[in-house]
Order: sequence, then C-alpha cells, then structure tokens
Amino acid sequence: MRSSILFALLPSIALAAPYPQDIDLDAVEAAPDPVIVTPAVDVVAQTATAAPIAQQTESAAAAIATAPAATSNSASKRDLLEARDGTCAKQAKGSGPVINPDTVDAFTANTDLTNAAQNAATPDGYSRAFVNLQGATAGSNYLMLYTLKSYDTLTCQSKCDQDDRCIAFNVYAERDPTLNPDAQNCPNPASTVNYRCTTFGVPISPEGATNTGGSLASFQIAITGSNGYNKNAAPAAIKRFSGPVGFGGAINAPLDAQGHDTYVGFKYYPFSQTQGYTPATCASACNAQTAYNRAHPAKDGSYKSCNFFNSYVLSKNGVAQGLYCSMYTQTWDASHGTNYGQYRGSDRYTVSESYGYSTTCNQVPSQGTYFYLIDNNGNYLGQHYADENFYYSTSPSNYQYHLNADGTLTSTSSDHLCPNPGQDIYGVAFVQQCGTSSTCTIGNDLTLTCVDSNGVPFDFGEYDGNVFSNQGGIIAPFTPITISVSPIGC
Repeated sequence: MRSSILFALLPSIALAAPYPQDIDLDAVEAAPDPVIVTPAVDVVAQTATAAPIAQQTESAAAAIATAPAATSNSASKRDLLEARDGTCAKQAKGSGPVINPDTVDAFTANTDLTNAAQNAATPDGYSRAFVNLQGATAGSNYLMLYTLKSYDTLTCQSKCDQDDRCIAFNVYAERDPTLNPDAQNCPNPASTVNYRCTTFGVPISPEGATNTGGSLASFQIAITGSNGYNKNAAPAAIKRFSGPVGFGGAINAPLDAQGHDTYVGFKYYPFSQTQGYTPATCASACNAQTAYNRAHPAKDGSYKSCNFFNSYVLSKNGVAQGLYCSMYTQTWDASHGTNYGQYRGSDRYTVSESYGYSTTCNQVPSQGTYFYLIDNNGNYLGQHYADENFYYSTSPSNYQYHLNADGTLTSTSSDHLCPNPGQDIYGVAFVQQCGTSSTCTIGNDLTLTCVDSNGVPFDFGEYDGNVFSNQGGIIAPFTPITISVSPIGC
C-alpha cells in the first residue's frame, strides 16, 4: 500500500458501491500503510506518542470536510528501535534466570522461560493470541513498555486496563547486556534477562510478532517466551449512538423494503500512532458525513443521512491494517454480518472486531415526534410558564416540543405555541394559545424556521435570558441566534 494521509470517499464515489458491500480493496491499497512501531529493546520503560481517543475522533470529522479525496505521499514505515553509543556503563540486572552457557541458543531454549510462557495465566476478559514465540510484537498504535519483576501476565493486563486506548498486550523475556556494549572495550558483555510488557491500541497476532531483537556491537539481543493477548470486551458506548452490537463479519446490506440502497459510503483509517481501534472515529465520521451530505444534496434536495455504521478491524495476512467504517441510512442486524473477508491474489484480508452503532440524532423528527429546542450556543430552551416566554437552560429542560401536521408547534406544557413579534423588552416572544397564524418547519440541517401569516420569517434572538422575535427591530440590544431541534436522547 502507498503511504499517505487519510483516505476519504464522499457520496459521489461511495454511493456507487454494489450490493453486497465488498471491502473496497482498491481504496485500502491506495491508502497509507499502517505505521508499524517496534518497541525499543534494552530499556526499562518507554512511553510512545499515541493520540488520545478524543483526538482520533476529532481528526475523523475534520477529514470529511478538508480531505475529500485520496492522496499519496512517500513516507515509510517507522520504528522506535533506538541506536545507542556504547559506554560500557553498567546496566540494571534483570529479574530473569541466569543463562548458562551465556548464548542466544541457550537463552531461547531455556525451559524456565518457555514454561513460564506456556503456563502463564490468560487474564479474565482476554483471549490468548499466541504463545511462546521468539519474537515480540511490532505493531500499530504502540502505547507503552514496562519492565516486570516476573513473567506476570496479570500485571501487564492491569497496565492495559488502566489505559482506555489499550486493547492488547504482549509479555516476553528479553536477553539484554549487563554493560552498555562498546565495539572496542566491551563488545559482547555478559547477558541478563528482563521481562517486558508492551501495550497496543489495536489487536495483535502471531504474524505481527516480528521483533526478534537486534545487535549492540557484538552483543545479540533476543526474545523468547512471547505471549500475546487481545481484549474480549466490546468497545465502549458512544454518546448519541446505541450499541455496540456485535457481528460475526462485516455488514452486507440488501435493499430496504422500498427497494432503496441504504449504503451511504465508507471511510478507511490505517492504523498508526494517531489512529487505533476506536469505533468513535467512525461515529465522528458518520455525523460529519451527514452534515456534508446535507450541504451537498441531490438536485431534488434529498440526501442520505448516516443513521448506522459498522466498524471493524481489517487485517492483511493476519496483521491488523486499519479501521474500516461502513455507513448506512438504516440499522441492520447481525444476520447481515456475513462478509468475513476477501482475497486479492495470494493476500488474505479478514474482518474482526465487527460492531454496529445506530443513531436517530441525524434524522429530521417526524410529525408528532418530540424534541428539544436548542440555540447555536448549546443552550436549551424551556418555556417560562409565568410570562410565556422561552428562557435558557444549560441542560435539557423538562419541556419538549413537536410539530403538528399544520405546522404549529406544540409543547408538553401547553397547547399550540407560535412566534409573536416583540413589542418591547417585556413583549411576548412565544405565547400559548396565540391567535396569530404562524407555522414552523424543520430543515434538513435540523434548524427551526417559523413564519407569520404573511410568510415573513421570524428572526430569533436573545435578550436578558429570553428568546424573542424582533421583526420590528424594537428590542435592543438584540443578539441573533439560530434555533435547532435536538432529538430526545441526543
């Protein structure tokens, strides 16, 4: 795969995907290679620079608007294997057994180390991905390296569980020098054995256990007893979405009951230090895709809203490559999760960690469906019963609203509400049982627009904590605002 920044497909491309929704391997191959990081050897601890979850999701939303096409650069895979100048300085003694004879072969064949790996406990909530290999994981979204006092999978599990990005860890024994090797003065010092724990934000596999050590002067660093573990738990819940719902494979959605294609498109995010297995990235892309589609509707004004997405890990020949997000206009259940992978030549692409999330927050509420009113500053509007105005609240008020068939607005606390021009600073903005003929509509962008009997729009604004319409330009100072609907639960 070529190296580049994120690959994005917008509706003009994505909507052409056929049913079933095969994994777009052309796009995957055109996207950046996953960034593979090799944890450092012969160090006590290491903290990698990996993006927090919030940063990963923010980047996904921005990519929809600012990077609508594939791009390619020539960056290459990188690692964190550190080169060092030899000084013959004494190094910390490891907690592992003394190897005799002091050779690489004796180290890798040591029964204390191989038995420790083979008999190690698999922590609750995890599955063992591999056991007793002679290579440590070199993988994407590398998080931390810790030195353990023994071959202790439970302590490593605890380190992983303390990091909300972590979904996998690797425990292994490492042959290290007792002195910092110098080519002239101490080229091949005696060895010591350290127990290492490394954590990752993507699943790991035996195919990715490619870090076999390295050389420092004439000293050979080696790995043995390498065990890998992946977290079994479903990914975290996502605000404004229901789920996750687990699927066997990726979704292959049929046409809906009316014969319409519900597929919105996809986004693919190669794994790197800025992107791990974070389904919230797909949620952010889903919301941003809906906003993009609203702003770029079809000629008849219609557009596809992302109301459901399927997120999964795409692996190539057993090595995790990236996060794949497929988006749909409606929710599909596990019976449609039937795409377990595809072949391209001799390369096998497989699907794992497949989950679905649904939302109603991107849909225009239907008639009779209650919603909150909210301004462009994030303030909720509730009815002030005493003077019949609307007042502000920073959290959802007790008052919910819906539109009737005739366009009148109804509250849970009153009958019809309608806008009325403010006559002075004490004038009524919204009144109950008003005689003025006014109607409201909800736009595709979820904004509320109301007009009087002559079709003149009401311009909404805030004054002294209340919301007014200021058609006559009487109220001053008057801060214009936009009022939108916020579906319940969003």
